[in-house]
Amino acid sequence: MRQIPLKLVLIIRFVLQVVGAVGLVGYLSYRSGQNAVKNLAHQVMNQANDRIRDRLDLVLQEQQKALAFNIQSIEQGILKINKPETIRQHLWQQINSSLFLVNSFIANDQGEEVYYLRFFSPEVIKQAEKLTGETLQPGMIALGTVTLSHPNQRVYSLVDRQGRARKTIYTMPVDPRTTPWYLSAKNKTQPSWSPIFPYRAIPTLGISMGISVYNTEKKQRFILANSVALADLGTFLKQLYFSPSGQAFILEPSGNLVAISTLKLPFIRQPLKPPTRLAATQSQDLVTQAIAFDSNCSVKMRSLPR
Repeated sequence: MRQIPLKLVLIIRFVLQVVGAVGLVGYLSYRSGQNAVKNLAHQVMNQANDRIRDRLDLVLQEQQKALAFNIQSIEQGILKINKPETIRQHLWQQINSSLFLVNSFIANDQGEEVYYLRFFSPEVIKQAEKLTGETLQPGMIALGTVTLSHPNQRVYSLVDRQGRARKTIYTMPVDPRTTPWYLSAKNKTQPSWSPIFPYRAIPTLGISMGISVYNTEKKQRFILANSVALADLGTFLKQLYFSPSGQAFILEPSGNLVAISTLKLPFIRQPLKPPTRLAATQSQDLVTQAIAFDSNCSVKMRSLPR
């Protein structure tokens, strides 16, 4: 039998050791890379989740603070809610005090209404431009009124620097007493959140916080409310740049979409009918569907306060 040279044996043994070491290092590097990517992904998700949580808290708390201030102003006799012009001036000062106030309403049980709305999201602006034929800019504020001289007719106007109507841009039949935000707060003696509801003028969804109060003579009821357009939340989510292919969305506990960073509508539009809400599993976006169907993914949901 031919003997294998000792030199060759040592070389082979050394090569096997090197190959084994390289293989082990490669495997460990691969595993380390996987863990690093996973950890980075979790960090990004946690950061996005925290920013969404903080923004939601801020937006919703602003509605609560504004409503509490209005209630206090009425109780102290500062806000004379029997006078529409006084209401208008008060709401104008208020909506200018915070960029997070988008819709501020005060209406009474006779059908009068004064409210200001701020155009923010591209979707709302696009729909409003279709209705009015006007060129609208983000942040622009409009005035909506229903008066006793023109009952059940809501008049939308662009405003001057004092918030007074300067140009009528749209008129539509609306009895404020039949609107979702009014009905939701009609019998509430404490500030309460409404269910998500469709807006009348623009086919989009919103949520409001409202309360029912009486004037000083206790003879006339007024509804005070502030609402948030869900499209505005979607615009904020889109600004959270965390991944070219990633998504962020907000779900209700029911699984229905509230807002999504792709700006795709979380509902289905239907001619002459209110929008139909969509569950995340019904989304036309395949990524949204995949996340919703994946029962093992750690999606952190935050429900809007009731």
